[in-house]
Amino acid sequence: MPHVRSAVSALATAALVVSIGLGAPAANAATGDIAQFGLPDAKSAPVALTSDADGTLWVAAQGSVVLSKATLDGKVSTVLSGGGTNPDPVDIALGSDKRLWLTESTANRISAVTPGTGAEATYGLPTKDAKPGGIASGPDGNLWFTQFGGNSIARISTAGSITEFALAKDSGPTDIAAGPDGNLWFTMTTANAIGRITTGGAVTTYSLSTANAEPTGITAGPDGNLWFTERAGNRIGRITPKGLLAEFALPNAGSTPTAITAGPDKAVWFSMPGVNRIGRASMTGEITTFAVPTPSSTPAGISAGSDGNVWFVETDGNRLGRILTGVTPMSTAAPTVTGSSTAVGQVLSATSGTWNYAPTTYTYQWQRCASGDASSCANIDKANGATYTITADDAGKRVRVLVGATNLNGPAATPAPSNIQAIDGLPPTPPPAPVAGGQTVTIAAGVTAKLRGPKKTKRGVRRAYGVTFSDRKVQGTVRITLVNSLGTEVRVIARALPVKPNGKAARLAKIPRSVARGGYTLKAVYTPSQSVASTYAVATMTKPLTLR
Repeated sequence: MPHVRSAVSALATAALVVSIGLGAPAANAATGDIAQFGLPDAKSAPVALTSDADGTLWVAAQGSVVLSKATLDGKVSTVLSGGGTNPDPVDIALGSDKRLWLTESTANRISAVTPGTGAEATYGLPTKDAKPGGIASGPDGNLWFTQFGGNSIARISTAGSITEFALAKDSGPTDIAAGPDGNLWFTMTTANAIGRITTGGAVTTYSLSTANAEPTGITAGPDGNLWFTERAGNRIGRITPKGLLAEFALPNAGSTPTAITAGPDKAVWFSMPGVNRIGRASMTGEITTFAVPTPSSTPAGISAGSDGNVWFVETDGNRLGRILTGVTPMSTAAPTVTGSSTAVGQVLSATSGTWNYAPTTYTYQWQRCASGDASSCANIDKANGATYTITADDAGKRVRVLVGATNLNGPAATPAPSNIQAIDGLPPTPPPAPVAGGQTVTIAAGVTAKLRGPKKTKRGVRRAYGVTFSDRKVQGTVRITLVNSLGTEVRVIARALPVKPNGKAARLAKIPRSVARGGYTLKAVYTPSQSVASTYAVATMTKPLTLR
C-alpha cells in the first residue's frame, strides 16, 4: 500500500477563506486553501456541477433551485428555480451541442438547458422509475448516463433520441465517464464492479477485489487510466483501459468518498462527505486530504475549473467551494510590442499575451537588447509598466518585454517574452555577398536558384529559358544572355524577367540564325528586389549551350 498522509490545519476563522495545508498557514495562498461562496437561495441543496467553455460554473441542485451559474470569483445566480416541485437533478454535463444536460431522478427524465438563454428542453425516459444518475459527454457526440433503477446504461442524442442498454441483474450503475480508449466507463455500486461500454453498446465488467466496496464516482485521470471512489470500501481505485485494478486506502475512516474529478495538477480530487473533507490522489496513489471549513457541509459534486483550481458543492452547507491546486498560469500566446513609431521619445505598448488558468494580475519588465538574439537582452531599470517610452540609450538597439502572470495560486514559473522590436538608429543590414557558380547556386540559407535551358538547340527554334527558385518568397528579376568563349554577350535572351509567385522566371525565345553555330555559355543573373535585398544574394548562373 503506498504511503498515505493527511494534511489538516487546526486553524479556523470567521472568514470564508480558510488556509488548510501541509504545515503552518502561510501569508500567501497554498495548495489546499479553501474558499466558500454562499448560494443566493438558502434552500438550494446543490449536488453536482460542471464548467463550460467560457469558464462559467454550472450548479445542479435538489432544493428550491434546479440550476445556478457561478463566475470564477464566486458570484452565483439562479438560472432555473424549483417551481414548487424539484425534479431532483443528480448530475450535470456539458454536451457537444454546448447545452447543459441534467439527469433528473424524480422527474424520470433528461433535461437540456441552453446557457445563454436558460431555455430548457426535457426528454422523458422510456423506462419507469429509471433513476438516472451520472451523465457524461461521449466520444460519439451523444450523452451517456446511468439508470440505477432501470439497471441499464442509456444514450441520448442531442436531438433527444434515447437508447437503453440492459446490464446484468442487480448491477446498480451509478456514475459514468468517457475513457481515453473511446469507450464509456461506469461504476456498478450494487454489483461491486466497474463496467465498460462501447459506443455500440457492448459491455464488459471488472469485479473489485474489495468486497462490498460500493464503487460510486468515476473519472478519466490525467495518466490515461480511470479513477473511481469506493464509498463503503473507503478507498480510491484505479483501473487501466485493459482492466488492471489498483486500490488505495484513505487515511480517514468513514470518509464515504463519492464524486471524483481530474484536476489540472495531474492528480484526481474527490469529495469525502463522511468526514467533511476534500481529498487529492496523485497518480501513484499518494493521498492528501483537506478539511472543509464549515462543519457538516456534506461536500458532494466536484469539478475542475478553468482557473486551474477544483470546485465543489456543499449540499448541506448550501455553498460552492473552491480549493486551490497550486497550478499557476501558463502562457499560450506570446505578448506583443507595438507602437506607431520606433523613434526616440515615442511610446511602445505591450499586450499581456494569452494565458490559461485565469491570471488576476500581470507584471512587465522591459529589456534592452544588443542584437536580435534574446541572450543579449538585459533589464531596463524601472521599466515595469505596460508601456515604455523609447530613450536615447535605445537608439540603434532593440527592446522587448517580459510579461509575468499571477493567479490565486501564485506567479507563473516563467515569464513570457515578446517579440524583439528594432529601434530607429540601427545600421542597415548589409546585403549578402554576390554568388556565382554553375547551373545551381545558393542565394540564402537553404534557398537555391537553378538555371533552366537546353543543352543543344537549333537556331531559329523557340525554346524555354529561365530560372527556378526553391523558395516562393523570392522576389526580383532575371537577365539571361548568350556568351561566347571570349566572355562577350552575343545575344540577350531576357532583359528583366520578373520572378513570379510560383518561384519561377521563364520565357520562350529563339536564337536567330545570325548567331554563328558553335559552343556558348548560357548565363543568368538574378537581382533581388529592394524588399528582399538583405535576404537573397545577387546570383550568377551558367551552363553550356551548343548552337546548331
